[in-house]
Amino acid sequence: MKLKIDESMMKIISLSNKIEKSTFIKNGFAIFGAGEYTRVYLLPTLESKGYIPEFIIDTYSTEDSVNGYKVYRPDILKRVSNKFILLSGQYYASMYLNNMDCDNTFISQRAISDFFVPYFEDFFSFSAIPDINDLNNAISIFDDSLSKKIFLKKIFYYLGKEIDFNDVCEDDLYFPVNLMNMIDYKVFVDCGAYIGDTFEIWLDHVKKMNNDEIEYYGFEPSNFHADLQKTIDSVDMDFKRVARKLAVGDQRKKSLFINSGEMSRVFYDHVDKHDSEVDVTTLDDFCAEYAVCPTCIKMDIEGYELNAIIGSQEVMKRYKPSLIITVYHKANDIIEIPLKIKEINPDYKFFLRHHGRNVAETVLYCV
Repeated sequence: MKLKIDESMMKIISLSNKIEKSTFIKNGFAIFGAGEYTRVYLLPTLESKGYIPEFIIDTYSTEDSVNGYKVYRPDILKRVSNKFILLSGQYYASMYLNNMDCDNTFISQRAISDFFVPYFEDFFSFSAIPDINDLNNAISIFDDSLSKKIFLKKIFYYLGKEIDFNDVCEDDLYFPVNLMNMIDYKVFVDCGAYIGDTFEIWLDHVKKMNNDEIEYYGFEPSNFHADLQKTIDSVDMDFKRVARKLAVGDQRKKSLFINSGEMSRVFYDHVDKHDSEVDVTTLDDFCAEYAVCPTCIKMDIEGYELNAIIGSQEVMKRYKPSLIITVYHKANDIIEIPLKIKEINPDYKFFLRHHGRNVAETVLYCV
């Protein structure tokens, strides 16, 4: 299926997004959610761009204020008018507020955390219409109609259009049933290995193979490395498995790092409040040094994927491993990452799959 993105459609969507921004600034806004995401990421980002909320709304907070902003219960919405409410929570806030009688308030249907505020130059995502040629070059890369459909949904979402992802959502993150026979999981490099949850699913898929055929290399620079090590050590099977407390990027170096649970990441944004330093390697260097011949590389590293791909070019050219790359931490990733991989090795076939009920969990599979 040959699709071409229509420039006039994009301009209309972008215009509606600008109108939404104008309403947001003119009438004032509040934030729903007083948790860690609001305190650590959302408020500093908004403040750095000159957006100052009037107050914060939270259902369960026991505090009167957060970062100097007054906290109110949700019934405040019945007493204010024409406010733009940004949802800091992904699910419960939207459901709660949509059931309230607050017709005089515009409630953003998308959680602000859908935009992954710290990663974006503009928290409304695309601050300008992306280059049409880049968009059409990217969409032409994909090898099936479902991938193209997901790509268009994501682009229109980032341009401000309300999009329902339920019709393209699949639950099998990193291990999609309809692509499994094309992905070679034997020698698995897991960048962003977390606590070993992906290791356990991977092992279930490869355990019927001969032990001398399978290898696992997990990279986790955060405080969860110890949990990863414990997980892979707990398996009573004789095969090569390695857990390294390293970040993966485009060069070997030390980098500032922020430990924040599942969102732990290499420091690369002025809003980040780093709390440690980590060693960064490249997959090109690691695989050459330790004679690793990967058949599959997975990257879910909180917005640092493009850097890691740049540091894996020789591996991709020499071995053409299957690639599993998240492309939702930055809006431009869904355009830039496929184009970069195509530039590195044009022999790949490209597929997009979406594994979340909202905008998150979009994964690029290259085989």
